[in-house]
Amino acid sequence: MTILKWSFFALVVSLPLVRLFNLPLFNAVIPATDFIFLAVFAIWTLALLQGKTSLRHSRFYLFLFLYAAAMTLSTVFSTDFNRSAIKLAGEFYLLALAVLTFNVVRNLPDLRRVFFCVVNRYGFDNRGFARRLRALLHRLQNKSRKFRSVSIRHAARRKFSASASAFR
Repeated sequence: MTILKWSFFALVVSLPLVRLFNLPLFNAVIPATDFIFLAVFAIWTLALLQGKTSLRHSRFYLFLFLYAAAMTLSTVFSTDFNRSAIKLAGEFYLLALAVLTFNVVRNLPDLRRVFFCVVNRYGFDNRGFARRLRALLHRLQNKSRKFRSVSIRHAARRKFSASASAFR
């Protein structure tokens, strides 16, 4: 695993610790998790610039952009601009976290690791929850295998029917 993924998993583990480790800075209380996020985002940006990773292409960005545009317009026309601008910065932080997650977690093993970090960090001792989560991940894995095997079968049938029709 790369430094990017390890640092991202550290960020996921630190998310519930927001209230525990706060740092006073410029008359504001800033969670330590925000600094971890900045470090992970910087590592991802550096990997992106060096070509070690790529930006995933998806319609997901369109919806994020529309949401960000609506929030920005709402802030511009707000009656309390200063307070809304602070809230807008928080929204952009959450949008950047979504983009980072979308680009770092690209496959099922990474998704499993994120779930593992979340379950272990949040302290879900409920065995039923963990069992259901494992069953969900197992079903996701089986669906991807089933999809691959079905598409391989369809391709084989098409080849067979094409070759059979050539002999008619």
